[in-house]
Amino acid sequence: MTASRRRFLKSLAALPGAASLAPGAAEAQAPARDVYKELGVRPLINAAGTYTYLSASRMPRPVVEAMEAASLHYVNLNELHAAVG
Repeated sequence: MTASRRRFLKSLAALPGAASLAPGAAEAQAPARDVYKELGVRPLINAAGTYTYLSASRMPRPVVEAMEAASLHYVNLNELHAAVG
């Protein structure tokens, strides 16, 4: 019984390598851009809370998506501020 479990676990270890051979895998596994590394800024672990000098807080994905979509257009900021309250 132990031998079959060991064989099963070994076969699972090969799965990540096999997935990299799939068509289109190179594009899907492209590393994300590390802006902080490019700038030479050292990331840290924030255990203090939400402080602006510590980048405030992480943004939820819908907020990031809205910012990305908004960054594609120019608008009058006074009009934007009035619209969002």
